[in-house]
Amino acid sequence: MIVKGLVIKEYVVGEGDKYITLFSRELGQIQVSAKYAQKYTTGLAAGTQLFIYGEFNIIKRQDKYKLVDVDIIMSFYKLREDLITLSYSSYITEFLLKVTSENDKQEDLLVLSLYTLDALTKGYLNYKIIRSIFDLRALQCLGFMPQVNNCVICGNSLDLLKKNKIYQFDIGNGGYICCVDNRLKIKGATLELINYICKLPMKFVYSFKADYKIFKELDFLMHRYRTHYIEYDFDTLKYVNKYTP
Repeated sequence: MIVKGLVIKEYVVGEGDKYITLFSRELGQIQVSAKYAQKYTTGLAAGTQLFIYGEFNIIKRQDKYKLVDVDIIMSFYKLREDLITLSYSSYITEFLLKVTSENDKQEDLLVLSLYTLDALTKGYLNYKIIRSIFDLRALQCLGFMPQVNNCVICGNSLDLLKKNKIYQFDIGNGGYICCVDNRLKIKGATLELINYICKLPMKFVYSFKADYKIFKELDFLMHRYRTHYIEYDFDTLKYVNKYTP
């Protein structure tokens, strides 16, 4: 069986064997054993590293997957050259480990992750901006897209959005509100940015120019929004929040 997937975890077993966790198009998240993969003479060593995206030839025996061969499509090798870049990239894989499971294909989330790793490799956007965009689109893929066009309580349409006006946002109800007082206030520009990002085709999600100042409020909002809906404290975020401005 051939599956296309991204290596989101790797760990060595014994002296030369390895287990990898694949997030695949066909099977969702699966655990795969790779015998002798730690030994470079086998040909599997390069193809079983973290962040490798490729075509994996696997067989299933007694409900366990075994790797036969791998054809690398993208290696994202540059992600390993800088500690901060590696940390942000590791957040992507930690996120996928948490929110995906076997037989849960989530192809859009896989495609988003590949574009995100590519953006981190190229480094032409601020990493916090990349993370904010990833969080927003990933939550959209998982069915938690914020509602910014209509009030989530009464349904009234937000027809005339003013960028400098302050609006109310209810995280628990998942979006903009107009009929109930809420402590969380955000600018109209942030609501507009959320709507814009969510409508972009996946291949263009990191291709537009952005002012970092506009993203500060989105970054704050997505931290609270992600924490509410995912309910997990990511170790990689602890590091990047501590050591990056």
